[in-house]
Amino acid sequence: MRIDEQLRLVTAVEGDIRAYHVPLPRDVFEANYRLLASTKAAMMAKGAAFMADAGPRIATLLLKDEARADREDSEAAVTSLLQDIQRLTTVLVPTPNGWEQLPVQTAITRQAIDAESWAEVESSLLFFTCHSCMSRRMERAGVMKALALIVGGEITSSSITDYLASLPTSTATSGTQKPASSVPS
Repeated sequence: MRIDEQLRLVTAVEGDIRAYHVPLPRDVFEANYRLLASTKAAMMAKGAAFMADAGPRIATLLLKDEARADREDSEAAVTSLLQDIQRLTTVLVPTPNGWEQLPVQTAITRQAIDAESWAEVESSLLFFTCHSCMSRRMERAGVMKALALIVGGEITSSSITDYLASLPTSTATSGTQKPASSVPS
C-alpha cells in the first residue's frame, strides 16, 4: 500500500456517520487565500480559548463577515469556497451492507444527516482549513493533528478506500461489529 503525503481529516457527523475531507487543492487555495487568511486572523484575534471553544462553531459566520468587509462579491466568494469544501467532503454512512460513501447533498437528501449537522461539520471543516492551509508545509502535519483534536476528528494519510477498509463492519439493524481489515488509518 502506498501512503499518500496528503493528509485528510475524518470527523464525526452524528452517531457513527463520519465526514472524510480532502484538503483544498492549490488552485482553490490561491483563489481564496485572502478570505481564508482574514478569517484565520479574525479567529486568532479572539485568543486561544475562543479558538478551541467557539472557533469551530462560528468559522462560517466569521468567513461571511470577513468576505463582506473585504470584497464586493462577498456572497459569491463565500458560496464558491463553501461549495468547494462540500465537494471535497464525502459522508461515510454505515449500512447493513457495509459503509456507503455519499456526497454531502445526497446524504442530506436521503436524511442520513440533517442540514444543521452538516452546517456544524462545514464550520469545523472551514476552521480546520483556514488554519491548516495557512501553515508552512514543514509544520502542516503537526498543525493538522492539533486542529483535528480541536474539531474532534482524526488525521489520516489513507485514501478513502483504504480508510473504509480499516473501519469495522457494522449493520444498522444488529449493531454488531467486526474488523473489516487490518489496514491502519
